[in-house]
Amino acid sequence: MALNDRGYNYNKLEINTYARAKAGIYGLFRGANWVYFGEAIDIRDRLIQHKDRDRVEQPCIALADPTGFCFEEVVGGKEARVAAQDRWILACQGTQRLCNQKLG
Repeated sequence: MALNDRGYNYNKLEINTYARAKAGIYGLFRGANWVYFGEAIDIRDRLIQHKDRDRVEQPCIALADPTGFCFEEVVGGKEARVAAQDRWILACQGTQRLCNQKLG
């Protein structure tokens, strides 16, 4: 699934229902605005971690209050996931304020 194909509500029920326990990248958004792009070995687990910990560990994400998420499976290891994540960050730089502006 490509990041822009389908979005899901950013809650634990939809994370557990739709997010895959596979390696890939994910995006968090609020309305039409991207908030954050990440990569993970286990997309579902990482999204649950965001829901549980962002108030303390990622206050920018908590303040942006994302309403949706999407994801894309990526094969090829961490380098491939980081490269895919960086493409999305670069595509949004200058047009949206992301919580992760740095690449990598």
